[in-house]
Amino acid sequence: MRTFARKERIVLGVAVAALAANAVLTVGHLDRLVEGQREMRRSDQVLTELARVEATLGSAEAAQRRFLLARGATSLAPLEAGRTVLAIQLDRLAELTRGDDGQAERVARLSLAARRQLALLNDGVRLYRQAGTEEPPREDPAESENAAAVRDALDGLEASERRTLAAREAATARSRFAAGAAAFASTLLGFCLVLVGLLLLRRELVADAAATAALEEANAALRDADRRKDEFLASLAHELRNPLAAMRNAVELLDAPEEGGDGRARERRGLARSVLRRQLAHLTHLVDDLLDLSRVTSSRLVLKKEAVALAEIVEAALETTRPALEARRHELSVAFPRESVLVEGDPVRLAQVVSNLLSNAAKYSPPGGRIELAVAADEVEAVVRVTDDGIGLAPRDLERVFGLFEQGSARPVDAEGLGVGLALSRRLAQLHGGSLTATSAGPGHGSTFTLRIPRASAPEREAAPTAPPPAPSPACRVLLVEDNADGARSLAELLSIAGHEVHVAPDGPSGLEAARTLLPDAVVLDVGLPGFDGYELARRLRAEPPLANVLLIALSGWAGRDDRARSLEAGIDHHLVKPAGVSRLAELLATVTTRPRT
Repeated sequence: MRTFARKERIVLGVAVAALAANAVLTVGHLDRLVEGQREMRRSDQVLTELARVEATLGSAEAAQRRFLLARGATSLAPLEAGRTVLAIQLDRLAELTRGDDGQAERVARLSLAARRQLALLNDGVRLYRQAGTEEPPREDPAESENAAAVRDALDGLEASERRTLAAREAATARSRFAAGAAAFASTLLGFCLVLVGLLLLRRELVADAAATAALEEANAALRDADRRKDEFLASLAHELRNPLAAMRNAVELLDAPEEGGDGRARERRGLARSVLRRQLAHLTHLVDDLLDLSRVTSSRLVLKKEAVALAEIVEAALETTRPALEARRHELSVAFPRESVLVEGDPVRLAQVVSNLLSNAAKYSPPGGRIELAVAADEVEAVVRVTDDGIGLAPRDLERVFGLFEQGSARPVDAEGLGVGLALSRRLAQLHGGSLTATSAGPGHGSTFTLRIPRASAPEREAAPTAPPPAPSPACRVLLVEDNADGARSLAELLSIAGHEVHVAPDGPSGLEAARTLLPDAVVLDVGLPGFDGYELARRLRAEPPLANVLLIALSGWAGRDDRARSLEAGIDHHLVKPAGVSRLAELLATVTTRPRT
């Protein structure tokens, strides 16, 4: 390669320096130009939102005026929708003016005045309805005064933003001129095109390096998200197993023989029912949260299909919705065909569909309404129809109600929910190869929802064999350390029925003191305990000579491999996962003298 002469190096150096300096200036001008354009767009957006706010308030005022002049014969939809629309528009204005203290203060004043204007408009309608007079009410001075305040706030915001916009347009024009001058200067350095090419190549290399770094950062974020997902699932499993353990114990209390010898059978059954009610409510709350999460993060559902009697599905749905039906005093009639109707599908999901239809009928029917559930079938498909005498559907709503977050144009005042039940029900029906449709004679004439599911060709599933009762175990003294009160009481009762002497402690410190006092034959402990956890309790028990050989059984909602390893390391003999059956505990308690490690 030929080396440059001294003069060439000087000229090239000057050209490179000039090009570099011009490039720096150009970049600065372009940055200011881009920033100016961005700020101008933001000002345009602010002015647009101001116009929308003004239009929303004008529409609300016009709707109220037409309503009053027509003596309540016109729609108040613009006024009723104004609160939601206005809130969105004001939030957008607040977001656009964030960082500008003056404008933010003006937006706050506008928000206060606009919300008060909507409230005054609604008060005017309410007072007119309460008065019951044919004459429209007189114009409210407060309403006029507040309308003037709204106008002043709008004008102040608009004037300030237009001044800001004019200043930004002037600054942008200057930046545009400076950028043009810098670009013209760059053309004078055309002999440095090779160096410019090298600089462009360098820029590409830098961009590639930045993209690689961004990709590595994204991969790290994905790995972190996957780790957090695993932690969430583990925590979720723990939160679910606690109520499940209490419910399983309560069920076994209900199944226990009445001849217990201590005359406490009725008390145990009452305890079991109260435990089931409380823990079922807790589980319902958790499941609702999971469904909300599923709607956000998942677009697929896994169906566990089997041949199942449609009557079982309907009974399960009725069991779920009966409290809602009774609360609103609805009259429900159910009609089944003479023959048993089998369908091929996921019984839980199909029961969810029927339950959604019944809940929908209960919600949109006035108290004391009539709801009919009819089951029919032909050779190809089974049909479930749910008919109510509620508020009905307009023709345009017959398909609209199956959209996500849709509840129809007519709805009762006390209606609740996110509007996903019917959308989910239709998707579940389609996943089963069926359909879900709605018909109605119009508003006020009730509606009918028709679910069609293909019939099953396979025979109905056989009932699962009943598990044999646990073998009797020798009576021993058991210390149960559990912070879940329902789980502890129910398990203690079950172990007492088996003949064991059971004592309960609610946390780690009290469990240690109780063990020192009682010297139990076995300790059944939860891992997650207040005070100090079950692992620490196990280590302290093993450290005391009188308790060093006691049988330790962990009964926990944590079921990972690391959790079992920690139990073994802490000296725990057995690690059972909630909900564990009493039969398994009886087997372990029968080995008190041998205590084999697992």
